[in-house]
Amino acid sequence: MLIVGAAYGVIGVGSANLDDTVWANGMRPWRLGAWLASAIVAAVHIGYEHHRLGSSPLRSAWHVAGAASLGGFGIALGANLHWLLSTATTRPELPPLLALALFPVVTGIPAFVGGLAVAAVVRHLSRRSRMA
Repeated sequence: MLIVGAAYGVIGVGSANLDDTVWANGMRPWRLGAWLASAIVAAVHIGYEHHRLGSSPLRSAWHVAGAASLGGFGIALGANLHWLLSTATTRPELPPLLALALFPVVTGIPAFVGGLAVAAVVRHLSRRSRMA
């Protein structure tokens, strides 16, 4: 869980520091890449939980949510460090400290729900393939 959480944090902070190119439709390619990379990390994490550890869908969902929460905290920490080290004259007067509490919740809850759904489907499909 710690490794996956660190991966989410690195993906989030790293993609935020990349090129600010904006496509014609307003989409930022690096953000799209970060979403795709995070989805791949989540899929590998759920697969590892199921196939290697034999975890139940509920336990897998807790681990996935924990990793996402750690990643969210890492992103919030990166935002606070960016604020602290920024030399811009237009930065907000207060650091984004609230993000340290909110990001883990905002990332963890959807990750739990999504992880539970995906882990349940993986378990169901795995059982069906064994019966065939």
